[in-house]
Amino acid sequence: MAAGAHSRKLTASIGDRVLLDTERGYHVLFPQAGHLLSRPVCYPEHGFYMVPMADGLRAAGTVELGGLAAPLNPRRTAMIRDGVKMLLPAAGQGSNEWLGFRPSMPDSLPVIGSSRHLPRVTYAFGHGHLGLTLSALTGIWFPNWSQDSARLSIWRPCVPTGFKKAALIGTLSSVGASRLPMSLECKEKFHYFSIGLR
Repeated sequence: MAAGAHSRKLTASIGDRVLLDTERGYHVLFPQAGHLLSRPVCYPEHGFYMVPMADGLRAAGTVELGGLAAPLNPRRTAMIRDGVKMLLPAAGQGSNEWLGFRPSMPDSLPVIGSSRHLPRVTYAFGHGHLGLTLSALTGIWFPNWSQDSARLSIWRPCVPTGFKKAALIGTLSSVGASRLPMSLECKEKFHYFSIGLR
């Protein structure tokens, strides 16, 4: 199961409670401004990036834990519009605005492994802000992972059972206690193997 931000509802349908939340990232496109920058630029104090693209300049950023059903928050896109206007007065008017859903876990690690309640179902979701990077690595490593002991040791910190205690208690504090010491190990391995794939 690799359903991104929609995975929480699907895991619950087979009895697994996973502490997945949806980080909503906002985007505004400035169609006349693509030529103003030659590369992606981040303004941390404003909380967004500006990226030149074929269809204009995309300004994207802010993070909101808002779930899947809430409508777009116009205050978020207004903040991006105002920031772009201040930083690049020649950007013109923003036209297309939208939001995307990042499937995120409390410890920033993806959920990779078999369901506790239905072992024939295997999970691969929750890559959060690193979706484009880690989902590709997951796709490379994931086939036949359960038959490969080396792969099993790499993914062990990310298995769904790491949240068993947190799911029973339902508190974020138990997440830190149950998985944080392993998080660094898992992140180091992700880094090591991503370098090896270059």
